[in-house]
Formats: sequence, C-alpha cells, structure tokens
Amino acid sequence: MQNKVTLKKERLFAMRTILCCCVLVLFTASNCFGQQVKKSEAKPSLIPMNLQNEKARDLILAYKINEAVASYAESVEKDSTNVTMIAEYAYALALDGFYDGALINLDRIGSGTGSSDVIYFKAQVFALMGYYDISTELWKPSDNSKIPAWLAINSDQLLEKYKRKPNSIKLSKEEIIAKFKRANELGAYHSYFQSIALFHEIIDYLPNEYLPYAGYSVVLEKIGALQKSTQMLEKAISVLGNKAENLENKQFLEKRLSELKVRITQKPNNTSNSFYSNKPESSRPQMMLYAGGVLQPNLTSINFRIGYYLLDHTNGSLNLGIMSDSVFSLNFGLSFYSSYRSFVYGGGLQISSSGNSYLIYSIGFRIKSKKNKNVTNDLFLEVDQGLSSQTPTTFNLSYGTSIYFGKRTATAK
Repeated sequence: MQNKVTLKKERLFAMRTILCCCVLVLFTASNCFGQQVKKSEAKPSLIPMNLQNEKARDLILAYKINEAVASYAESVEKDSTNVTMIAEYAYALALDGFYDGALINLDRIGSGTGSSDVIYFKAQVFALMGYYDISTELWKPSDNSKIPAWLAINSDQLLEKYKRKPNSIKLSKEEIIAKFKRANELGAYHSYFQSIALFHEIIDYLPNEYLPYAGYSVVLEKIGALQKSTQMLEKAISVLGNKAENLENKQFLEKRLSELKVRITQKPNNTSNSFYSNKPESSRPQMMLYAGGVLQPNLTSINFRIGYYLLDHTNGSLNLGIMSDSVFSLNFGLSFYSSYRSFVYGGGLQISSSGNSYLIYSIGFRIKSKKNKNVTNDLFLEVDQGLSSQTPTTFNLSYGTSIYFGKRTATAK
C-alpha cells in the first residue's frame, strides 16, 4: 500500500513538473514581462462584399450551413484579405461544428483587427463552443457595437440551434498534458484564439491546478481581454494558497497581476467593447515621399510622389515628373497606391506639358531598408496608356526609394 501511495505521488509530481515547464515556455515566448510581440495579421481589403458573399449570408439565414461554408470557402480563396469575410467564414464553420477550422481563421485575422462586425463573429465562435464567458468578454452590445444587420433577427435562433452540446468524454492525464503543451505552443506562435479554447477546456478538467489559469491569463492578455486575464491570475493565486513551497510562484503571479491592473487603469475610455487592439501607439505612417525613375537609352524619366494615407494601407499622391525622350517635358498627376505586405499596386492620371495625357498602372514590390525601417526600395512595372490615338502605350521598369514619415494614433476598437 505504501508503494502505491509513493508511486501516485511521484506521478502527480511528474505531471506538475511537465505543466510548469510548459507554462514557463509560454511566459518566455509570449514576452509576458512587458514586451509586446507583433503579430502578422490579415490586412483589410478595400473590395466590398460581392454577390458571392450575399449568397453565403442567405444560405446561413436559410439554415443551409454546409452550403454556406462551401460558398464562404470559395470567396476566401479568391480574396484572402477581407477580414470581415474571413470572420463570417469562421462563424459559418462554428455553426457547422468545425471549431478548429473556425479558430484557425480567427487567428488568420489576428487580435488587432477590431471592427464591430469582426469582433461580433469572433465572440459568436466562442458562444457556439459553449464558452460564453469568453464570448461576453470579447463583445458587448452598445450603440456603436450592434449585431450585423443582416443577421440580427436570426442570431439567437442560430446560436440556440447550433451551439455545441455538453461533452461527457473524459480525458486521461496524458491527453490533458498533451493539450496543455499544445496550448502553450499555440500561444508561443501567436495563435491566441486556438490557445484560448484549449486552455478553457483544460481548466474544465483541472479546476484545482494553478498553471492552466496562469497560462490562460497570458493569452487572454495578448488579445486585449485584460479583465478576464486579471480574473484568471487571481484564480491561479487563490489555487496556489499559502504553502511555503509555492511562495516564489505566488510572488511572480502577484507581480504580473499588479502590472495588469495598472494597464487596465490606463486603458482608453472611448471604447465600447472590453476587447480592443492591445497594440501600442501605432507606428503607421501618415505620409510618404517617393523618388525614382526610368533610365533607358532613348528615355530618361525622373518622378517624385508625395502621398497622404487615407486608409491603413492606401495613400493618395500628388505626382511631379521630368521626362526626356525626343523632347523635354514636365509631368503632373494624381495617383492612388495600396500595399499588402511587400506587394504594391496602384495607378493614376498624368498630364504632360507636351500636351499628352496618360493613365498610369503600376505593380511592384518594396523591400525594407536594413538601416532604416521607414525607408523602402521599390521596383515597379509601369504601363503608360495614352489617352489619344497619337499617344502610344508604353511599358517601363522603374526603380526608386520611398520614405514614410509622420505618425497616426491607433484608435482602440
């Protein structure tokens, strides 16, 4: 009997040791000591919802969920940058019971994208999984945060019909440990929404272990759910108790709790949802200046462009150029350019002092300078389409440099 008791204690000690190692990895990889980790997030698209999206919405309202999922999948494949569409796709997947796929798509969007509709669908994914505490933490109805109009009448019925049924399957200790390790790995690689769902499940099985609460708190903090993160830290400290062997861990968690409470007091008051982007003051540029040109045997063209950012990734620019082919001329114009990661595209209108006018189309790439993060080297393929029959259409490769300056304040959403 004594050997069995000893063996049981050794197994419990081993399990706690593994859990402790995993959560320390998460703390380290997530920079929980105050340094924020930037996440590559899906970039908003300027393309409006098309007829394909309307079809998918109609299928949801008709309770044809499988068909809606297929329709959204087709749309997302065509336009993988429309965050609202991806959020609706995640919602449709959750309605269909594909929770892993839904969470993966939420992580594609990232935690810093905070339009009201996107946040609503993020919350509904967790509501459909039965995690109402997370759902209500992410989204709270208000004058500025309303259920999307196309879904408002049917939202409650859809939730009631398709929410996940209680799970009576019991997990072994080995399976719980594997899930815990996976939750930490997902958090370390910034897949916060998948990590949150796993931690929630683990806590349901291990309500009296402090480490899952501590790890859960970290990923909640990363998506900006500071109140819920604070609650989980308080629960972890409560579970630890006052035993002498837990004193060091308790002091560490209490320090994190104090830091979180300070952050909550500094949180902007003009946000209607408790969920908001936890990114610091934005380093997004307000303006840009481009200088470049084309050098060919029979053509010399030098162009300057100064632009103001109208949206996060789109700027309107005034253009000035000097061109010399058979004659010398000055060029003036107006253009618009958008970017997605290193890809840049745009176009505009150019008028020459020689009397010719052109429509300009450009696509190209930008490479960040290693010495200055606000400078890029740009390579473009340009198509100059003449607006008169006497003005030929030409194709040119141009090379230049862009400088981004000025800062915009990122409003929390």
